Amino acid sequence: MEFRAARIYGADGACSGAVVALRDITRRRAAELALQSSEETLLANAQALFEEKERAQVTLNSIGDAVISTDFRGRVSFLNIVAERMTGRTQAEAADSKSTRSSC
Repeated sequence: MEFRAARIYGADGACSGAVVALRDITRRRAAELALQSSEETLLANAQALFEEKERAQVTLNSIGDAVISTDFRGRVSFLNIVAERMTGRTQAEAADSKSTRSSC
């Protein structure tokens, strides 16, 4: 419950009573708790995704083959160390360059 109280003063300036308003905040509190839980789940999922990405990058950098990943437009999104050596470009350089593929 949430409440507010206010004093009531008479004509002589003396306190003659009070008004108290009560409000049921059960639904609001439930929504706040659900949002908090949702945010905690989102943070946990983001952390798990970050860890999985780190593991994938370590794995891809450990193999002896060149690995290049692109998005659906053909823009480079990842080069492993071997691919960087073979192309002479870093992952950042490749990601910043424009795709030479023509769009369909």
